[in-house]
Amino acid sequence: MIIQFKILNTKSDINTKTSATYASREYSLEAIMIYPQITTNLSDEIDKTVGVRSKNLQVVYGDLTITFANNDLRLKSIDSYTNSDKWFKQTIKIPSTDKKICLLVADPLTSDDKFSISNEPIYIFDDKNSCLLIKLDNIATEKFYHLSETLIVGLSGNKLSSILLFDLLVQK
Repeated sequence: MIIQFKILNTKSDINTKTSATYASREYSLEAIMIYPQITTNLSDEIDKTVGVRSKNLQVVYGDLTITFANNDLRLKSIDSYTNSDKWFKQTIKIPSTDKKICLLVADPLTSDDKFSISNEPIYIFDDKNSCLLIKLDNIATEKFYHLSETLIVGLSGNKLSSILLFDLLVQK
């Protein structure tokens, strides 16, 4: 199954943050999206009042899990169990990007809350710049978007093809 993604343009004054950490002893990579307080609509308020939980969807690429949450299924977190000794080491050229966006899942085709994709991610680390590129697909044509000051995603059509994390905090 192919998961389709869509983008939502955000106002330039909205400052979404990303906190990214790699704990080498646990082989744990974690990036969490921190969204500014967003005004909720009436539907969200009713759901909250009656105890309806927001949706969660996990997209799994081998050892990498990308979680989307809330009613609009926006990117929430990126987690991976990965050994940094197996990452490729090279200088990463930062791609030029279009405007700042929010990444959403476009209408999932089933009610499943977890999808597995057969592609294994490839990790490329730029030690000098503390930057990690995660290639999800070997697609030559990508369009890049900023999700936050420290997170860029690459899309090929409506398919997520790469993730670029800046200022990765590496804990020994």
